[in-house]
Amino acid sequence: MGMASKNDAMNRRRVTQAVLAVAIAHISAACGPRLPKPIPPELPFVIGPIGHWSGGCPPPSSQPSSDPVITGCITAYTFRPGVVEVTVSASGMGSLDYITVLACRSTTQCPAIKNVHAANTSQYSAVVPLPSPAGISSICATVQTYSPTTSAPGRPPTTPYKSVQLGCVPVTPPLSAAASAFKITQTIDGLKHEGWFIDLTTDAPAQIVLGRGPTPPTTVTATAGGTDARSSQPWPGYNSQHGFTATLPYVGSPVLTQICAWLAPNTGTGSALACFSYQERTGAFAEENITRGDILHVSVRNVPSGAAVSVNLRAEAGHFMMPWKHANIWTATADQSGSANVNIDTDHLPPGQYVIAYHCAPECPGGDLNANQLIGAQPWTGSITWGPSVAVSADVSRSLSATIPAPNKVRVVGAAFGAGEAIDIIVVPPLLNFEGFPYEVAAVAATEADAQGAFSIDVDVTGLPLAGSNNQVIVLDGRHRPVAAARFTVP
Repeated sequence: MGMASKNDAMNRRRVTQAVLAVAIAHISAACGPRLPKPIPPELPFVIGPIGHWSGGCPPPSSQPSSDPVITGCITAYTFRPGVVEVTVSASGMGSLDYITVLACRSTTQCPAIKNVHAANTSQYSAVVPLPSPAGISSICATVQTYSPTTSAPGRPPTTPYKSVQLGCVPVTPPLSAAASAFKITQTIDGLKHEGWFIDLTTDAPAQIVLGRGPTPPTTVTATAGGTDARSSQPWPGYNSQHGFTATLPYVGSPVLTQICAWLAPNTGTGSALACFSYQERTGAFAEENITRGDILHVSVRNVPSGAAVSVNLRAEAGHFMMPWKHANIWTATADQSGSANVNIDTDHLPPGQYVIAYHCAPECPGGDLNANQLIGAQPWTGSITWGPSVAVSADVSRSLSATIPAPNKVRVVGAAFGAGEAIDIIVVPPLLNFEGFPYEVAAVAATEADAQGAFSIDVDVTGLPLAGSNNQVIVLDGRHRPVAAARFTVP
């Protein structure tokens, strides 16, 4: 975008109160048809308007006359530290006419004004100062015309006799003290905020303050000085060194709340830049992969403070590894921040893929399963919430496969077991949330590995509801540990 006219003396001429009153009176009517084209926010939570807008207007009409018809509109604006650059397209202006560009907070308050005088061009550029930019809600342009359009030699120009409104472009929402876009991700440490944040009065790194609600008991502050190119599209007048990350700790209250943001040095006690509705949730976190025999660390976060938390593992076949009401189920009590940590010994888990599930007393909101849907010996009512998946790898490499050689038969073939080792085989159908290890609803057989550690056995599965791809074979070794497992598909 070009800069303002070089004739600074004339550009600094102030419009009279009468002309300003006429311009302001027409703002409301002029702001209607030319709306900015919104840029979809690249992150879910957005503070402030778009810092750059470019549109278009129809070609100016040409009607030769001693009183030329003036046409035009605002075609672009870009906010920069302390100013806004505005481009106006206009035609039909006389040599004494000039354009008044206004940055307005309302229809009655336009604190920033710039005059641009006519030149031999249809494009005019104004750099409007914004000493206090917050609250700017529209940018308007008016042509002040003179009659005659030229002065007699040595005579001052006549006073303007008419104002021609070129229209307004709304700044939506109104300009705030800062602009930002960020996303919130639930992590083991709290609500991670990540994005960019710009203090609109400067291009220097700014500090963003984040908290729950307009008067938060605790806040987190981060300096937005990292590289984040995502700010360059909506705010090209500023550099891209405004990235930030900040984590707001959990408080053990998984309810609908508000996330508010402030520009430091405000510490969260005054008016916020913006507040957003946010549904806090509970969450479980664990390693994605672990070797059988190692300890699986499960962290449950943001549950009600002081809640009793039970953790379980759901296998691919649909069964849970521990009955939910069993005395030995994995449990912990949440601290004041709603954090509970559970350590699970995987020595008694078959290798395979699991989904972590948890239950809270008092209840955690948003459960994915009601306990009355469990199939087990101790039915109960309660909310069970699914967490992440974890893969438990075999500690010793053994081969295992399952095929269907005949109706009601599953042939299980294994290798790399101990020579002469006693082996138990369990064939498990896909289950609907069976509570506990599925001896009661599985086909069981026993055999021994040969001298090379291999075996092959046909297991009778008469009446077993095998179907689809989540059928499972589990092999227990001589110490009754589940050391191998495999999924198989029933055609």
